[in-house]
Amino acid sequence: HVVDNHRLAKAMLGKSSGELVINHIRESLTMQMRKALKVQVGGIAEINANLMAQALASMLIGLLRSWLEQDMPISSQEVTALAKRLIKGSLGD
Repeated sequence: HVVDNHRLAKAMLGKSSGELVINHIRESLTMQMRKALKVQVGGIAEINANLMAQALASMLIGLLRSWLEQDMPISSQEVTALAKRLIKGSLGD
């Protein structure tokens, strides 16, 4: 989706973007990560799941922002694979 709308995405997530948009995306990602953590990591404490979800969401936004600001130097498939590696590494898998 970002590749098809990279100018809009860069405007929304770039250095001059408003924090309102970024905070909304971060909250949405955090909710998705929290759900995934509860499924993947059985028995994880609620507070730990919340902290991990927030950290992972921030990491993904940072990756996406850097990728866009550098004019997408690698393919969307490569950045997706990198994101997956970062998430798996964060979960200790």
